[in-house]
Amino acid sequence: MPITNISSRRELFTDQALVESTFGDLSFRLHHPIPREIIREIEDEHPYRYMTVFQDDDHYRMYYSLVDNERIDGKVVKRPDRVCLAYSQDGIHWEKPILDLFEYKGSSQNNIVWMEDGKSRLGVGGFSPFKDANPNCPPEHRYKAIAEAGILGKPALGGNGLLALVSPDGLHWSMLSPEFVVKPGTEKSGFDSQNLAFWDSVHQQYRLYRRATFLEGPLNTYRDILTYTSNDFLNWGDGQRLQQPGIAPEQLYTNNVMPYFRAPHLLVAFPARYVQRTWSEAFEDLPEVERRKKLIRENGAEPEDNPTAAGGQRIGTALTDTQFMSSRDGVSFHRWPEAFIRPGLRTRNNWFYGDNFAAWGMLTTPAEIEDAPDELSFYLTEAHRRKGLPNRCRRYSLRMDGFVSAHASGKGGKLITCPLIFSGSDLSINFSASAAGSIRIELQDERGWPLPGFALEDGVELLGDDVNRRVRWKNGADLSALAGVHIKVLFRIVDADLYSFQFE
Repeated sequence: MPITNISSRRELFTDQALVESTFGDLSFRLHHPIPREIIREIEDEHPYRYMTVFQDDDHYRMYYSLVDNERIDGKVVKRPDRVCLAYSQDGIHWEKPILDLFEYKGSSQNNIVWMEDGKSRLGVGGFSPFKDANPNCPPEHRYKAIAEAGILGKPALGGNGLLALVSPDGLHWSMLSPEFVVKPGTEKSGFDSQNLAFWDSVHQQYRLYRRATFLEGPLNTYRDILTYTSNDFLNWGDGQRLQQPGIAPEQLYTNNVMPYFRAPHLLVAFPARYVQRTWSEAFEDLPEVERRKKLIRENGAEPEDNPTAAGGQRIGTALTDTQFMSSRDGVSFHRWPEAFIRPGLRTRNNWFYGDNFAAWGMLTTPAEIEDAPDELSFYLTEAHRRKGLPNRCRRYSLRMDGFVSAHASGKGGKLITCPLIFSGSDLSINFSASAAGSIRIELQDERGWPLPGFALEDGVELLGDDVNRRVRWKNGADLSALAGVHIKVLFRIVDADLYSFQFE
């Protein structure tokens, strides 16, 4: 079996790439974030389904798109699409700064950072910024963004595609080039999504992910993802369709791919899954069935219409949720078949097409429980398509590294890694055990024989619940003598979850 050099990287079990074998009652379990509070600071507006969050030095940023109309003298007038900014110190409490950059409705006392000018929609659609960590990036281009020519795919520049934008401060934006940096290929279309790009520090290149819509038969379109790479953020070459081996294809509306900041060699993604259903009596049991029927009729159809008919039947019968997948090369992804975040247990404002779209990015936030370690936070849309009322953004939280665990019941189980090479002198794990549970660890040679002093009985039993527990050995030895040696790691797990491990 190939030997993997993990150096001092943190390794997770999102794809089981480092697992050689398992024994006993052991399985891999996908975990689910916990819904938290509504972000009240933007609830009075009309955020579209696309948002971006990231840490910027000592604060957090949230960029969100606003798409809405107003009624003037009895007529519906389209307001200009715009991108706004909110700040936070903890990822929980947010504030909207007065930026004085764009005049809107007679005043520049707002938090708008980018807005269509009334003549074009250049660079507004799905505006997805990031802070560039490329060490060779010039300061005036420190913040970058990918955006569509217009939200909902309305053409500009005589067609449609993706534009590259730059900024010295994340506030004052300009187009890096007047031309599209990505144009449609042989696929039908598909820029009306949150297409994005970022600097990959492991492979030292920019990566771009965008939605593409392919024809699957004479009447159906199929939403999928293409990826590109670039050295200069301008020239992206040809796209590759993502590979998802071992799982049936499903329609992915967004991609939300990003490096996991605690393990940058691992790309994680939270795509919105689009599920087109046919109207049936089952819909009568979903929340707000009359509003659902009204939406269908307002979009030119009746609930019982043929689902392939043009018009708005899909507005009331399509459903969306959030999935989880990960990759080590940026092209081949391990996608879990079940939802990462379900539409949820609520009696209204959920289970509609456009809900449960995750913001691009995740933040570190204080835990809800006093004295507990910091958590990961995600931000998702809900209450989509409430006519005349704002969409909402809700925060969800998850344990650090808590996407997937190697789980064993009280019967116990074992996991053995493939042959590894590491660097460092200590091993630590992120785990959670019951009062009766524990984890023990053994270091083996390539043949699977215990190394002297590092057998199961030589290690101190690991009890409790910790995101970074140092593994100790009864002889007090460290692991520095084994650095660079081919080893395997055996984890014996009883009524516990193992999320990650790291030599450091």
